[in-house]
Parts: sequence; C-alpha cells; structure tokens
Amino acid sequence: MNGIKGLGLRIPTLIHSTASVSPSAEIGERTVVVAQAAVNANAKIGRGCILNNSCSIDHDNVLDGLTVSGVSAVPLSDRG
Repeated sequence: MNGIKGLGLRIPTLIHSTASVSPSAEIGERTVVVAQAAVNANAKIGRGCILNNSCSIDHDNVLDGLTVSGVSAVPLSDRG
C-alpha cells in the first residue's frame, strides 16, 4: 500500500448506498462497508477494514485496522 500512496494515488473508503452508518461513527481510510451493513453510534472502524453484507457493528465498538467482519461476527468487546 505504501507504494501506491507513494505514487500519489488515493485509495478510497467505499460505503454502499444501502449501508447504514451513524453520523457519530468513525470510518478509517481504505475501509469498505458493503450492502446492508450497519455501523452504529460512536463505533470506530480502523483503516483497511471490510464490513461484509448485513454485518452489524454495535455502538461504541472499536475494530482495529485490517479487520474483516461478517454476519454473526461478535467483536471481542461484546463478549461476556
């Protein structure tokens, strides 16, 4: 990735039109949020993540960079 950035190219953050992202959520650069994914209030998504179809990142959760999440995934901060 450093090679691409070194060329002055920008790798975009992509958010599908059917995804729901709270205005208070933070989405890192180069992250992809696909169809019907939900990123709820105050969630923080790191750089280069992939949030797959219909996954839900609940409020106040933090995903480090380069994380892939899918349906039924439970972030460690949510485990009891």
